[in-house]
Amino acid sequence: MEDGSGLGGLIPSISVSTQLGSPYLACIIRKGIQDTIFNDTTYLVKEMPAFKKLSAPEIANIINYINSTWHKPFVEITILEIDKALKNCDP
Repeated sequence: MEDGSGLGGLIPSISVSTQLGSPYLACIIRKGIQDTIFNDTTYLVKEMPAFKKLSAPEIANIINYINSTWHKPFVEITILEIDKALKNCDP
């Protein structure tokens, strides 16, 4: 939902995600994820598609938007940090 609350048991809330503020978020955006995503509630196994064509600056913009909206205290992530995180993604 627009406020980051998700959609019940179908789509988890981003506003309380444990990935907020984490460089690993760059890997999830670039490579996608297929896993059980949960916080307080277990959700069905869902797949987030990979966005392999996004550049490091585009991923940085997405992550900075997400973090500035739902992760306090917000600290801007740099393109260099995104590049480093993407190099350390699991194969």
